[in-house]
Amino acid sequence: MIEFEDEILSLLHSKSEGGYWDFKRSWHEDDASLLHDIICLANNIENRDCYLIIGVDEKNNFEFYPLNDDHNRKNSNELTTFLRDKKFFGGIRPSISLQTITVEGYEIDVLTVKNDTHTPYYLTEDYSSKNKNLKNPKVVLKQNIYTRINDTNTPINRTADIDKIEYLWRKRFGIYLSVEEKMQLYLSDVKNWVYDDERGMFYYRMEPLFTIELKRLDYDEQKFQSKRSEFYDQLMSDKGKGDTWEEFEIKYANVTIYSHWVDHLDGGRYMIAIPQCEIISNNSMEVGDMYCMYYYDFSNIQGLVSKIFVNYYPGEGWNTLKHYLKDFLIKFNSKIEVENFVKFMNTNISLLKNDKLYPEKVLKGKYGMEEIYVNDYIGAKKIKWVYENHYLNRETVI
Repeated sequence: MIEFEDEILSLLHSKSEGGYWDFKRSWHEDDASLLHDIICLANNIENRDCYLIIGVDEKNNFEFYPLNDDHNRKNSNELTTFLRDKKFFGGIRPSISLQTITVEGYEIDVLTVKNDTHTPYYLTEDYSSKNKNLKNPKVVLKQNIYTRINDTNTPINRTADIDKIEYLWRKRFGIYLSVEEKMQLYLSDVKNWVYDDERGMFYYRMEPLFTIELKRLDYDEQKFQSKRSEFYDQLMSDKGKGDTWEEFEIKYANVTIYSHWVDHLDGGRYMIAIPQCEIISNNSMEVGDMYCMYYYDFSNIQGLVSKIFVNYYPGEGWNTLKHYLKDFLIKFNSKIEVENFVKFMNTNISLLKNDKLYPEKVLKGKYGMEEIYVNDYIGAKKIKWVYENHYLNRETVI
């Protein structure tokens, strides 16, 4: 939320409109105009989230305008209902959210139109406002594809230029993407990955040239990898010979474009992409001043691959694994979220040294775990506890 407000403030200070943000003095009298604005932003060619910022008079030096008495003002539920009954092609509607921020005593409504690959958005039936008091209600035309170029929307009675329409269709099918960008897109589509048990590999149903394969190791390599271990290898009930690390490779047309490590847990019953690790420290190199945060960032490749593994190998999925991993593993949705929490922890590392903050279950080591792993395990649990009980409610932070 802090980053979001900073970005909106930056746009406000620019006193200009652009390809992914638009200012409105007040909420739309004509619902067709509101729908037109949302579609234009959803079909933006900047390939990012867009903002409709309401409460700023762009025709009067971008002065703030009070929304308190705006009878057209909508909340999140009303906006969701408003979009729900519109006849969009394919039945897929733009994904939106609404936040209100206060700037210089004025409430500013920010309608965020999420970036996705379902473009182009367009209607299969005309839509005109239900407000009977309008003299000249506008009409959002069926089959017309609207977009936003620089600071200008496609006029409501026209359709976008053909090159922009072609771009939006290419975006839907991933045609405009590089191999690396396609990989990121396809990994996000967990439901369309298939596990081929006979060949011991995964492939993407919609483009089988993309595969995820375990790298075949020779005998000496297998012996070396079997010695690699983290404390979470000790959590499972069966610490058998199947608990080894192996390298996996993401390939396109048999060319490796990404590789990392998987960990076989519980005697080989489960396979996970190894959690990511970030060092928490106060710039001291002393062992007692360094902790490791274990996490998945579901906006990057390792986090996305982890979802595929726990869904398809061996089939029991995250619901079983989370029983073992829930005490220490943090889930993020963006690199920014990771960076901000790491910055917070580095600044507040003293929280990790005050055992009085934590319930007994956090401080307790796992029964049967080798001693060398206990401190890492407890440290990771402390970080997870701080994340859930302090960071997410920062007004309560000591």
